[in-house]
Amino acid sequence: MTYKLSGEQKNRADERAAAIRASFDTFTKILNIGDSVQIQPKLLDNVVVSWGYDEDRHTEFHPCNIIQLHKSAAFFLYWFVRVKPIQITKNILNINGKVALVNEWFALFRVYAMLGIKQRDIIAEKFNDDFVYTLHYRDIRPEPLFTTIQLLHEIKQLKSK
Repeated sequence: MTYKLSGEQKNRADERAAAIRASFDTFTKILNIGDSVQIQPKLLDNVVVSWGYDEDRHTEFHPCNIIQLHKSAAFFLYWFVRVKPIQITKNILNINGKVALVNEWFALFRVYAMLGIKQRDIIAEKFNDDFVYTLHYRDIRPEPLFTTIQLLHEIKQLKSK
């Protein structure tokens, strides 16, 4: 399906795609998997356009002019793990002893970046493992993710005080 984007929507999509690519570069360097994975540009375009449309529909339906950060992060997370734009180009079986659920791990990494969370400082490793498992193996919707991501954001704010 091809969407017609307004100039503002196109600019927002381009900015978001560039930010995702920058985070992806950081993510692959941290895990030293840059030669084993790549982002497919058309799939990434699908993620950012769908994410933007969901935000636009949300703000039109609810009486607000701007979407809350945790809701934006939830829409991103939903679309990223649904579309799975990261493709494995080599046989990598483990990342730090974990099954290579690279799309889910990267999406969580990006959500933490969007919220300004340093996951190792405040988020339990078991939570990360369980959340990634849920993202991969369970049927998810953005609305329930709103609450989880809002709680993560609030934990960050409480811990930083």
